[in-house]
Amino acid sequence: MTGTTSAVAVLAIAVAALAMFELWALIHVLRQNGRLLLRLESVEEKLANGAFGNAPPPPPGLPVNSEAPAFALSDLSGGTVSLEMLLERSNLLLLLFSEPGCAACEAAIPEVAQWQRDYREQLLIVPVSRGSAKENRIKGAKYDLRNVLLQTDREVAQSYKVEGTPSAVLVKEGRIDSSLAAGVDEIRGLVARATLPASVKAGDPVPSLRLPDLSGKLIDLAQFQTRRTLMLFWSPSCGFCQQMLDDLKRWENNPKEDAPELVVIAAGALDENRKQGFRSRVLLDPYYAASQVFSSGGTPSAVLVEEGRVASSVAVGAEAVLTLAGAR
Repeated sequence: MTGTTSAVAVLAIAVAALAMFELWALIHVLRQNGRLLLRLESVEEKLANGAFGNAPPPPPGLPVNSEAPAFALSDLSGGTVSLEMLLERSNLLLLLFSEPGCAACEAAIPEVAQWQRDYREQLLIVPVSRGSAKENRIKGAKYDLRNVLLQTDREVAQSYKVEGTPSAVLVKEGRIDSSLAAGVDEIRGLVARATLPASVKAGDPVPSLRLPDLSGKLIDLAQFQTRRTLMLFWSPSCGFCQQMLDDLKRWENNPKEDAPELVVIAAGALDENRKQGFRSRVLLDPYYAASQVFSSGGTPSAVLVEEGRVASSVAVGAEAVLTLAGAR
């Protein structure tokens, strides 16, 4: 009995010790959790106040919807042109800031001049540069660059918070209408959004919208009026697109007699789209302009066009696209 009693006593002591340890551990954990909660509250408060510097920086340029700074600058003929005078010509301006000696600015001159011609009814593009009138006339004469204004020493660029060139901003009815676009790619996107046609639906005419093909030639979507056309919205990085690629190519290579002509309107880079291996015409839409106009809703999706009008609702997904194409 004595041995049994001793064993029970030892066991009781062990159980009590274990219970005390668990109680101590629980208290310790609760204290730790309390300290963690206090720390989390402190971190959340500091984040809310931007104490760690992790608050997202404001967009570049002046705040959207703020008043556009007024200016009066010389044009290339020696006259004076003010912001007010420009707004009398158009309620939507693109002020495009450049600098003498800026290689990217000079390389963009042909494209800027083309925008001025293509979008003259929608957008007044005003290059703002420096240097002599003669120097700027020589640069722009080859491509008929227009509306060039000259600042003396970046005073207008500074008032619009321009930190590098080329940069551009939209001004609508005297107020800032966009964040500052820095670099040619961002400016292209800004021009694309500013000149976007209104959205269309079944029965509406196909609007004029120019997109480059894989050779760089600009193609107007409004030109597809001679036969039925399937406009396919595509992305090389879209997994659902890749899953239907083989089926699509089989249909493309062996279409039925009454099958629509395929035109692929693709997001993504030039090289990525070349690797897709389409026989049909591919148009690049890096800023999703056509996708917005046709409300495509993602990729893959498609609409039919007949006699210059949208002839179907948007088909979304591989099966719906192939059915609309007549491949199912």
